[in-house]
Amino acid sequence: MAGAAALAYVVAVDPADAAVAVPCPFHAMTGWWCPGCGLTRATHHLLRGDVATALSYHALVPVVLGVGVWVWLAWWLPAVGRRSPPGPATLPAPAWIALASALIAFAVVRNVALFTPLAP
Repeated sequence: MAGAAALAYVVAVDPADAAVAVPCPFHAMTGWWCPGCGLTRATHHLLRGDVATALSYHALVPVVLGVGVWVWLAWWLPAVGRRSPPGPATLPAPAWIALASALIAFAVVRNVALFTPLAP
């Protein structure tokens, strides 16, 4: 229920509006973009159907949200008596390491001057 309320809020209110945005503490302290910077704004635009703008805020938004939906379904479906897809625990450790490595590499690359279009 809380997740649905959060998504409804993100759809209704543009997080790019400075009056409602919660600043990233990592970015505020270092000036660098973290792997999650721009994800809320990207989710807002993706849920409104603006895929191009969503990808401009965070290029990995489809991957991050896809994993999030998968984890949620693996938890929720058994809770309501349905058959669950294979859960995150069934994914081999190298796959999780690859995903974490991709997020870290993305965070590093988006802070390099040559790749500023990847910054939110």
